[in-house]
Amino acid sequence: EVFDLDGNAIYCIDNVKITEKDVKINANFTNVNLWSHENPYLYQISVTLYNNGEFVDNRRINFGFREVKILPMVDNKGPFILLNGKPLKFRGVNRHEFHPNYGHAVPEELIYKDLLICKENNITAIRTSHYPNCKYFYDTCDKLGILVMCENNLETHGLSMFIPGNSKYWTEQCVYRINNMVNTYKNHACIISWSLGNESGFGSSFVEMKKAVLAIDNTRFIHYEEDISGKVSDVFSEMYAPLEKMDKLGQNKNVVHCNFTVFRPLGVFYSSKKYRNLPYMQCEYAHCMGNSLGNFSDYWDKFKQYDRLAGGFIWDFADQSIRVVNNGIEEYRYGGDFGDKPNAGVFAFNGIVKADRTPNPALFEVRKQYQMIDFAIKNNVIMLKNGFMFTNIEKYILKITQYVDGIEKDVKTLILPNIAPDETYENSVDFVKEDGELSLLVEVISPDTEKVVAYEQFLVKEMDYELKPLEKGVSYSETKWEILVNSDNMKIVVDKVTGGITSICKDGVEKLRTPILPNFVRASIDNDRFENVNLDIVKTIMGVYKFHKASKKLAPKYVFCSESNGIVSVTINWKFKYGKLSTIYEFGKDGINLSLNIKPYCNLIRYGFKFGTRKEIKEMRFYAKGPFENYCDRSTGAILREYQGKAEDFNHEYLSPQENGNHTQARYLDLGTEDNGFIALAIDKPFEFGVLPYTMEKLENAKHSHELIKDDYYSVTIDGKQRGVGGDIPAMACLKPQYKILARKTHNLKFRLIVK
Repeated sequence: EVFDLDGNAIYCIDNVKITEKDVKINANFTNVNLWSHENPYLYQISVTLYNNGEFVDNRRINFGFREVKILPMVDNKGPFILLNGKPLKFRGVNRHEFHPNYGHAVPEELIYKDLLICKENNITAIRTSHYPNCKYFYDTCDKLGILVMCENNLETHGLSMFIPGNSKYWTEQCVYRINNMVNTYKNHACIISWSLGNESGFGSSFVEMKKAVLAIDNTRFIHYEEDISGKVSDVFSEMYAPLEKMDKLGQNKNVVHCNFTVFRPLGVFYSSKKYRNLPYMQCEYAHCMGNSLGNFSDYWDKFKQYDRLAGGFIWDFADQSIRVVNNGIEEYRYGGDFGDKPNAGVFAFNGIVKADRTPNPALFEVRKQYQMIDFAIKNNVIMLKNGFMFTNIEKYILKITQYVDGIEKDVKTLILPNIAPDETYENSVDFVKEDGELSLLVEVISPDTEKVVAYEQFLVKEMDYELKPLEKGVSYSETKWEILVNSDNMKIVVDKVTGGITSICKDGVEKLRTPILPNFVRASIDNDRFENVNLDIVKTIMGVYKFHKASKKLAPKYVFCSESNGIVSVTINWKFKYGKLSTIYEFGKDGINLSLNIKPYCNLIRYGFKFGTRKEIKEMRFYAKGPFENYCDRSTGAILREYQGKAEDFNHEYLSPQENGNHTQARYLDLGTEDNGFIALAIDKPFEFGVLPYTMEKLENAKHSHELIKDDYYSVTIDGKQRGVGGDIPAMACLKPQYKILARKTHNLKFRLIVK
């Protein structure tokens, strides 16, 4: 018997004769509700066993009806993976069945929480890397609506050139495992693909595994990434294919497959004909090691552009670590912390969430890029397109918020009309008539959960960054070692030896803890530590000198001071091994204009200034992208507006300490209280900033987050730009040109610092 959600029997078969062979019943169902990740409609199948009319046993399972097909290229459209007749793109993650408190024996309630995190952040698919999961996982994916690529427990990695290959012995073992997996989980609607394994080379063993799967189940597509034949896997799958390759693949051009794998280091040539009818996916991509997931939005621009590109699975869901409480201190340990040698160190910290499932900032970028509604604006008309496969967004709430200079000025909401999948909707907006920078935040909100399911921000009118001239009334005196700048209530010292502003004393109170100095380095992120880009300054500074040694070598070549109409100007040309560098400090009664110009001989990590505040300064207010940290190649999820709170609220502690807390597109930064602190104002263009309770030295030297002891002051960085964080390839930055600070080009920064 088959029952619908109300318990009504919709199909019944009596008197089935059971033989020694498996029973297969072919039934024709009509007018059934199809299961999908958007509408996970399940029926119950009930099987009752009698022996000569006497009841023996009864079993029930949930069951979903759905169709998975591969559609080849036709008339230059496709190829597609079809779910219930609609093209599917995987908005996926790889997930290990692992938890810092329980290892691989994860309790059911924590598995459920993992899957809820996925659903709430627009993640629609999971690859079970690299083994089948427990039954509860599949039951819950059936109910919640999460697509699953179910992967065989097979990975030989470093021995993949030998095992399993063509070995008869290993083939038997592999077929035994995949038979168990398919027979165990074949009735789960959530599973739409069987994966033969991971990073295990290729050979006849994979041909035999596919035959074994199809003998049991031919309703799902077969996946295997290292298929060099183009015949075993029903899709063309790769790992960590760089962004630059997406256009070639989308346009069906000749490519090289399986680059740099252990069993085939030079890859395999794939002609356009060989993979013409194979949809393309990345079973692993966007390697999220530490502060990473750069250029993720660029990948999704390409995935949406080309039919063939069917999305992929991020590596990976959660940082894998062991939680230990040592003398009351919570530690998250990793490779080498247990005396284990050899080890891979922090290489298992790849999660879009931390080990305890608190979000890493990358999660918010994933949520944004995986959303199913796209937005555009033309003149005063907002356009949205329903990208859901099966969901009509009728009765969803459209919320339009207008900001002037980052402050909310107008909010309107309306109930959306009937908008079917792939249909568009337009709505005109009456802009508020106020001076200042105007932006629109457009959000679509679920009427059931009241959560934002999609959003976009548009900058309608950009601000004028020109500030009024500095107030006159400043003088200076000079010694061999220092320049002393004076106004009515403020004394400032510029050190000729270091080139830094070493003291700002206002109304008898010192405002600086550490000097204002040029800065070109950051506490290295994981992708910096395994830097692969030749000529980048990080290669020289981080790899040879380390950043603190490089900073010590930075010194003025000459210092020139002048006064004109009550404004004091200090110009410094620097001895800088990596390029031509000059800075100018202009002092007025109401502030300091700081400017920096650099033409580097090699690519930079960042360029700007750093300084330390006094310990009393704990609050901050800013107009920039936020609230979570963001970088030039990972910022689409952040919203440009004004924020305020404690400084710690706006940075992030990675399990392996590294650069964090940056904010892009800053118009201003206000530190401290009304009468104690600093205000930084953008001149000419936005800046970037970070405010951290640690020095870069502490972040660089600490190996675990629990080792970080907060300073009693904040280290502030204000940059013209910080380079991106990268994330195409594991542990390598692989930055795109637009996210680099390129050599042989002039870069500049200018902002005003007001002392409160």
